[in-house]
Amino acid sequence: MADSGNREGGTGINPVEPGPREQFLLRPDVVFLNHGSFGACPRPVFVDALVGAVAALVRDQAPPGQS
Repeated sequence: MADSGNREGGTGINPVEPGPREQFLLRPDVVFLNHGSFGACPRPVFVDALVGAVAALVRDQAPPGQS
């Protein structure tokens, strides 16, 4: 049986951790349907991809011998 909260009768929800919706770059006023193939990337995945894209752009624009 799953534990639905702490022993003191709490909700088991950690107020520090974001909920599932906050982990994605979604507009709060729109309901999204993800059918499993396409959808929003989780924030950490998006940030890693963005950092990689910027690093590649900088590397590709560097003068020869400077990358």
